[in-house]
Amino acid sequence: MKMKIYHLSDLHLGARPPGRSEISHRQMVFTKLQETIDKARKEGVKFIVICGDIFHSNAVPGRVVSDFFEILLEAKGIHFVIIPGGGRIAEDEVFGHDAYTEDSLYRRVEVKKFLQAENISFLSPDEPQRVIDNVGFYGGFFDYPKAEKIVGCKYHIALLHGSFGNNEDYGEIFLDERILSEYDYVALGHYHTFKRIGRNACYSGAFIQFEYVAGRDATSGYVEVELPEKGMEDAVIKRVEFQDAPRYVYMKILGESDAEAFRSLDFLTTHVKISMYLEDYKDLIREKQAEYPDKIVLLDGCCIPKDRSKIAETIDEILYGNSTEIIIPEEHREEVRETILYGLWISSKKSDFENFLRNLFGLD
Repeated sequence: MKMKIYHLSDLHLGARPPGRSEISHRQMVFTKLQETIDKARKEGVKFIVICGDIFHSNAVPGRVVSDFFEILLEAKGIHFVIIPGGGRIAEDEVFGHDAYTEDSLYRRVEVKKFLQAENISFLSPDEPQRVIDNVGFYGGFFDYPKAEKIVGCKYHIALLHGSFGNNEDYGEIFLDERILSEYDYVALGHYHTFKRIGRNACYSGAFIQFEYVAGRDATSGYVEVELPEKGMEDAVIKRVEFQDAPRYVYMKILGESDAEAFRSLDFLTTHVKISMYLEDYKDLIREKQAEYPDKIVLLDGCCIPKDRSKIAETIDEILYGNSTEIIIPEEHREEVRETILYGLWISSKKSDFENFLRNLFGLD
């Protein structure tokens, strides 16, 4: 018999998103969390896993923390497995957000009572594994799980928080097939966009988006996972997007098709950061900014004068074309492009641009 689980991460309760308030973000998280729980009940889902960064910091007020856990307590029949989050600053150090540090909110006396509830299991470096109804759960904290596999479980599910992927040069932890094959599913948290990094492993992305992600259309949602019988086909992974939740979009307006896409955006739910636009479209952007002042952000140097438009096109061809020689990972290309364009906006003279790059990277 197959088993279905829901995978959430990065709720970031306490965050204040661009163009919105902390309260509006919290209300949206709670509303969509309740909707997701109601759907899980209808579908007979027994487990919902939440992979870290539930709270934006360990200083989140107690009322916010208790309101979140009260929603979980009322979800009878569903078991929640959660892990802390954080962000790695240096090797073997995990800080930030709701990391399991000495001042972690999960260590508060008033929070511990929630973590001992019948339908809530909290995995931490102190207690990194748990068996629930013959299913083994294993926590990994900026590393793959260290706990030994529990013999006799029908399924083994890993909950990981951190930077995992194929770009080890950029600080990602490589999860090879040998590691992935030890688990029926690997649920990941930390990156804020949906990303599948293996046949049975993915990032669910931020539950409710609260920031721009360079070069990405950042949507809100979670992942539904259907685990087959042992030895059968791979897990079925489906990303569910909330159409009425905030969406943060990076855009370029370099032609009429881009301009039309910009005009057709639903600015009631969409926030836009324009990384580059041709001077010809300045009036269009100003008109929309006047109508939606909190929904449109322009990067420094994003206006490309007519005499430099070919330079911008060439940079795009190099970074986003089909060249096999590009070694810059996809998630870093937008940052590289913005840096180059900003330098060219300061000056297109070769000597000035060289000095800009030298000062930026501290080169002699």
